[in-house]
Amino acid sequence: MSSSKESSDSKSIRMGDDYNKDAVLQQTVTGRAVQEKILYKLTKKYIEEHSERLATSSVFRIAEYGCADGSNSLMVLRDIISAVREEDAEKSIEVFCTDLPSANFSRVF
Repeated sequence: MSSSKESSDSKSIRMGDDYNKDAVLQQTVTGRAVQEKILYKLTKKYIEEHSERLATSSVFRIAEYGCADGSNSLMVLRDIISAVREEDAEKSIEVFCTDLPSANFSRVF
């Protein structure tokens, strides 16, 4: 019984390590997008275009599908959250991260 859990835990750790080795392109693109504040600007534009609808909601929700171990997601989420906070510092923000069951989410939390 414990060997099954150990095997599952080992897969999760390997998945994260393998992902980081193979995600150089994603890391490069994400880093460039953050550096140029692309997602920040897009979020500000979205907020501006949907201001009436967003004003009626007490929560701003972000979904990150396929976040793996979170290493590429955190920089992007930081920019989006910063843009939301500038518009409304009191608005609640919910972030939903998901991926394969074997993904190691320990870096996200």
